[in-house]
Amino acid sequence: MDCDDELKKWFYEQANLHISSLNIRFHVKGSVILDRGLISSTGRDPTNHIIRRTFKITDDTSTINVTAWNEKTDEIPENIMNKTIRIRNGKINYYNGNRLS
Repeated sequence: MDCDDELKKWFYEQANLHISSLNIRFHVKGSVILDRGLISSTGRDPTNHIIRRTFKITDDTSTINVTAWNEKTDEIPENIMNKTIRIRNGKINYYNGNRLS
């Protein structure tokens, strides 16, 4: 690994550390390009019922995957394909493929 590669790796690691140390909340607006619908399951405890809705939105800068959990799924209209949606106070769990804690 040459010096440039090591420097790039260091900057990448520092950026990820910085982002993961923050409790980042974001606002985003984009068009829905994929909607997987509602998925219902149970947690480790069979009485713990979990509902999630996963969809993908895009704008002129990027594409992101969004997952809404439990009662937040009620706030999303049934038919959102090709419609513009705005999310406020979203939480980032993954950045560049890495899970943030």
